[in-house]
Amino acid sequence: MSPRADKDGGIGYSIPPGRQWLYTPLEFINRRRIEKAQSLLMSGSCTVEQACAAVGFMSTSHFTRLFKRMVGVSPGRYRRGR
Repeated sequence: MSPRADKDGGIGYSIPPGRQWLYTPLEFINRRRIEKAQSLLMSGSCTVEQACAAVGFMSTSHFTRLFKRMVGVSPGRYRRGR
């Protein structure tokens, strides 16, 4: 990626021709949220429900499904395995 100035004078980023994004914007956001949840769970400072809420998920079941899909284990097992 290379920085570029947009028409409003701000800085944006563009992808060189022929390159593609690895993730959609939603996938990127969810990956960042799950990474933060992993950090919270590893620290032992919060429960699965607290980590879920702290990273912005409204549904614990959705958070658990996504966490397991991305990390390979449930958030509870991840927390116990620290």
